[in-house]
Amino acid sequence: MHAHRYDDGKLYNLGSYRFVKSHGLPEPIVEVDVVEVAEDDPAATHWGWIFKDETEPSMCHWHRGCLEICFPYGSKIEEQHGKGRAVRLAVREVSGSGE
Repeated sequence: MHAHRYDDGKLYNLGSYRFVKSHGLPEPIVEVDVVEVAEDDPAATHWGWIFKDETEPSMCHWHRGCLEICFPYGSKIEEQHGKGRAVRLAVREVSGSGE
């Protein structure tokens, strides 16, 4: 997975390299490791969505609200219908990967 690294070190626009590049931003694109962690884990930096029967997140956002707007009735309803689950993620840059 890849992301834009902003001057403050935060990682945004996570996804495939092609997805990140399509934003057309001048910030460097870096490779990132994304790991699911407990909701209260201090290493948690982002929120994500993992579809049922998948192991990697299909969406990653820095704020829960950004994730929630992707679901017309909220992620809880989607979870109740067995479509997937909202998760906390620890995202870190893979060293030496910037453009």
